Amino acid sequence: MKQIYHILSLLVFLSLSFSCCNIGDEDEYEVTPTRTLLVYMVSSNLGGSMQTNIEHMKAVATQKNLNNSNLIVFYSTASSGTASGRLFRIKEDKKGQIIEEEIRTYSEISAISPDFMRSLIQDVIRDYPAKSYGMIFSSHGTSWMPNDYKDLRSFGEENGTRMEVYDLARALRGFHFDYLSFDACSMGGVECAYELKDVADYIVASASEILTYGFPYKNVLPYYFTNEADLAGIAQGFYDFYTTYDYPYGNIAVIKTAALDDLAEVMAEIVAAADREALYGLSLQGVQVLSRFSGARTSLYDIEDLMARLVEEGLATEEQKTRFDEALAAVVQTKHCTDQVIIQGQNRLSVRTFSGLSIYPLQTNLPQHNAWYLENLAWAQAVYGGD
Repeated sequence: MKQIYHILSLLVFLSLSFSCCNIGDEDEYEVTPTRTLLVYMVSSNLGGSMQTNIEHMKAVATQKNLNNSNLIVFYSTASSGTASGRLFRIKEDKKGQIIEEEIRTYSEISAISPDFMRSLIQDVIRDYPAKSYGMIFSSHGTSWMPNDYKDLRSFGEENGTRMEVYDLARALRGFHFDYLSFDACSMGGVECAYELKDVADYIVASASEILTYGFPYKNVLPYYFTNEADLAGIAQGFYDFYTTYDYPYGNIAVIKTAALDDLAEVMAEIVAAADREALYGLSLQGVQVLSRFSGARTSLYDIEDLMARLVEEGLATEEQKTRFDEALAAVVQTKHCTDQVIIQGQNRLSVRTFSGLSIYPLQTNLPQHNAWYLENLAWAQAVYGGD
C-alpha cells in the first residue's frame, strides 16, 4: 500500500511538472514582442556601406539588446531598370550566434513604389505583430525636392529615380509608428516632417547630408528597442560618433510631430499678414544654409535663422517670433550639429546656428519650384493657403 502511495505521488508530481512546463512554454510563446523595427534599405550606389551597416547591426543585435523585439531588414538592389530584394530577420539563435533568418525574396520590383512599400509593411506587421512599430529608412535623400529638381525627391534612389515625399506619406498612411528614422540626407526639413506627421509620433532625421558611413549602428541600435525608444540617445550617439570621426560632419534632430500644427499656424499668420512681393523677394544672403544639392537652384535654410531675418526686415513681429520660438521648441525635442556640414556632396560649410529643421522659403526667381511646392506639399498648403 505504501509502495502504491509513492507511485501515485510520483505520477501526480510528474503530471504537475509537465503541466507547469507546458504553461511556461505557452506563456513564453504568447508574449507579444515589445517592438517590430523594419529597416528599409534602397541601396542604389550605397550597397557597400549598407552591407557594413547590416554587419554593424548584427554585431550588437543580441536578444538582450533587442529587448524581446523583432529586427526585420528589407534590402534592395537595382539594375537595368528593375530591382530585386530580400527580407530577413536579424536574431540571436540558440547557440548565441547572430544570424540572418531569410523570410522571402523579391524580383522585378520597385522598392520605391508606394504600393510595393505598403504591401511589404503590411506583410511584416501581419507576420511579426508587436506592441509598437518603428521604421528606419536608408538610402539617398533630397528632402522635399522633386525628382527632377535639377531641371526645374525625397527618399530612396533606384535606377536614377526617387520617391516623392508625398508618395512616401501615402505608402505609410493608415499605419502608426512610434518613430521614423532617416539614414538619408536632408530629410530633416519641416516640409518632410509635416508630410509624415500623421503616421509617426517622432521623426529622427538630419537637415544636412549624412556621410556614406550612415548611422553608427554599433553605438545606437539598442536605443531603438528600449521600452520607450530612446530617441535622444540615438541623436546623442550619432553626434558623439561624428564629432570624433575622421570626417566630423553631420547634424541630427528628434522631431515631435504632434507639435507641428502649432508651428504651421504661426508661420501661416506671418505669411497672411506679409506683403507678398517683399516676402518672396526676401534677401537670403547670410541666412544659415543647411543643405544644397549638386545642380540644385536653391538651398534649404535653417528655419529659426529665417525667422530672425523676417523680423529684421519687418515681415514678422517680435511677438510672433516669441510664439514661433515656443512652437519650435515643442517640435524639436533634441538637436545636435557639428561645427561644419557637407553640402553639394563635397563642400564643407560652417554652421553658425542650428535649429533642427530646414525650410524652403518661396522665392520670386524660382517660379517652377514655388508652383511645385505649393501644389504638392501639405506644409505649403497649411502655411501659404491658396497662394
